[in-house]
Amino acid sequence: MAGAALDFGRAWAAREQLRTAVDAASLAGAGQTDRRVTAAVQPGYIQTVCDENSCYETCALRPYLEDRSGYESDIIGKQKWKENKCDKLIGLRERTLVFTGAEQSAARDMLEENWPSMLEPTTTSVTAYSNPDSPHYPSVVVTAGGKFKTDILGAFGIKEISIKRASQSGVFYEEIRDGWNYGRNKAPKPAIN
Repeated sequence: MAGAALDFGRAWAAREQLRTAVDAASLAGAGQTDRRVTAAVQPGYIQTVCDENSCYETCALRPYLEDRSGYESDIIGKQKWKENKCDKLIGLRERTLVFTGAEQSAARDMLEENWPSMLEPTTTSVTAYSNPDSPHYPSVVVTAGGKFKTDILGAFGIKEISIKRASQSGVFYEEIRDGWNYGRNKAPKPAIN
């Protein structure tokens, strides 16, 4: 009986390791998304102003707005909205989520890196819900299964135990359309039964 408990205990540990692996894989896949933004910028220029005693440079703003678009990490993070020191950021007009195409390979690499050593792989699948019309958008689902080979339970006809786990990771961001902030996007509906 103690041997059977040992097999079940090891199978339980493999199951929990697989849970950790699929969680890490779905997070890695979801982490591959990028946010694109369109920033409204009032362009500026340097103007020289002189009075009776001296001249100095100051910033002046043009009477119109320009849109500057790109990845949020560049436009906002690296301040690429600013073409010169006088430009003024008015705000964001749009923010959208872009799936880069690297979600599946990132998730598979992470799953392989964290695969439980006691488990022989049988099935893996990675699904990136990148279509905004999908109720599961925006998320990545990883499902994996394997066989745990028993030692003692084999004497009772149980040679292996099948283990399957799934994980879904969503991507959250502030939705901005037409200059209006609609708050955080809704959580994707569960894609795992």
